[in-house]
Amino acid sequence: MTSTTASQSRPSPAVTVVGSMNCDLSFFVRGLPRPHETVMAHRSAVGVGGKGLNQAAAAARDGARVHMIGAIGDDGFGGTVRAYAKQCGLDLTGLKTVCGVPTGTAAILIDSAGANMIAVSPGANAHLHETDIHTQAALIENAAILVAQLEVPVETVSAAMRLARAAGVRTLLNPAPATENAKDLLHLASLVSPNETEAQSLTGILPNDAHSAQAAAAALCALGAGAVVITMGAKGHYVYENGAGAMHPAFAVEAVDTTGAGDVFNGVLAHRLAQGCSVTEAARAGAAAAALSVTKAGAEGAAPDRDSIDSFLNNASNT
Repeated sequence: MTSTTASQSRPSPAVTVVGSMNCDLSFFVRGLPRPHETVMAHRSAVGVGGKGLNQAAAAARDGARVHMIGAIGDDGFGGTVRAYAKQCGLDLTGLKTVCGVPTGTAAILIDSAGANMIAVSPGANAHLHETDIHTQAALIENAAILVAQLEVPVETVSAAMRLARAAGVRTLLNPAPATENAKDLLHLASLVSPNETEAQSLTGILPNDAHSAQAAAAALCALGAGAVVITMGAKGHYVYENGAGAMHPAFAVEAVDTTGAGDVFNGVLAHRLAQGCSVTEAARAGAAAAALSVTKAGAEGAAPDRDSIDSFLNNASNT
């Protein structure tokens, strides 16, 4: 048996995601509204999202075995979210249904250039507790990597990351939204992956070029992060580890909707890390997946599959 065949025959390493699960209400507008302004949407859509679920779906589309630890309400939206998660092939052993509480909901406005504004009501996501983490401890302790964001209580995220660290499991923290409490989690993160706005919130430094990105990344490591990947939209992403960093340009695509692009990046990043890729290699795959995702409308179903990502990367290398 060749080494390639042997590698393909082994089961993919497990990725465990602790995070939010929402229904998304998207509105497509010509321009984003100013304060007190009402604008007319030319199209609307109901989809499924939440940073946790988006990242889990992206990792699964890339070929990962994904365990989702999250919470939904006992409403119609909850049923929609559960069905979508099953369709994505996620293991839902860690899914909690909260009676009498609505499923988390996000309202998303997308303009003609693909830029967006998002408001999130946490709903059942706020009822994912530390006790739920300890109940599902095996899903974390037996994973190759734990992925977490901050749309569920910070105490819950902290419990999951501490459990992972104690078990020797790699941890990826996407500090979104970047609350003040996020700083308290950085020392638990093997890798932290903010976007430019989140990096500024945590460090006071806006990364808009390689120099400022290095300063922000170094500041995050000084706060305890093991390594840093800063996503910077059309400018690309910055990878920083072991005291050195490099800027990587974005792939050129025509953006339709940037909603969920960061989540696709993180989901693929996590899976490629779990497979043994370097941070730089994993981040490049994540960037390719994110680039492909913005060519589609909505977060639901926007994550590309493994073959599409690898084909895109191969074509990019040959140009």
